[in-house]
Amino acid sequence: MNAYLRTASLALTISAIAWGGVSRAAEIPKSTDVKQSGTLAVANTLDYAPFEYLDADGKQTGIIIELAGEVAKLVDAKLDVQRTPFPSMIPGLAAGRFKIAWETFSATPERLKQVDFVMFLKAGLAVSTSPDKKASFSGDTPLCGKRVGVSAGSASDFLVDKLGKECTDKGQAAIEKSVFNSSTDIVQAVLSDRVDARMDDATASSYFEVTSKGQLVVLPRFTRSRRSAWRSPRTTRRPPT
Repeated sequence: MNAYLRTASLALTISAIAWGGVSRAAEIPKSTDVKQSGTLAVANTLDYAPFEYLDADGKQTGIIIELAGEVAKLVDAKLDVQRTPFPSMIPGLAAGRFKIAWETFSATPERLKQVDFVMFLKAGLAVSTSPDKKASFSGDTPLCGKRVGVSAGSASDFLVDKLGKECTDKGQAAIEKSVFNSSTDIVQAVLSDRVDARMDDATASSYFEVTSKGQLVVLPRFTRSRRSAWRSPRTTRRPPT
């Protein structure tokens, strides 16, 4: 685990201890499910590098996977990552199919009405495109008239709708939104010229900028900050944020 992950894991460990109201990790109370099964079940897409993905050998890896593994150790349990499509996570929590969904969720007011959040990351949204198209994203409304790819049900999905309306309200061309189920599919759509750009988490965008070896560039003029969290079903007791 690299230095960043060690630091993040330590912070999460401290938060978990404080949440449980105990002084030692070994004394953190286990839920009935964890006691009976010996596993900590977490819903995750396993398709959002660098947070979670399958490596070349099919092994689950990424920032969130390592953090979740550290939490599982705290309660002496085996981590069970249940692969779940992003749009199905809130309905899955509401239906009781799983108790925790750990992703880079944006804690929006609408979502806070349905589930509880534990904040673990402050990041932002960014737009990336191919180098040859970078100069075309100019002016105060750089996305108007562009084809933009987003992940289904993500903060980007809803933000593009809002920005598209702003474009048409100003008499400019609307944003042509394309929705994908996989972040890697959006990257391929940009590289194959099916969309002009992708809007995504800033950390993930920077990751793909590096791993694409120059085929993608992040637009410096467009960033939106947000807090990311993992979710649990709505309870009467809110975990600290």
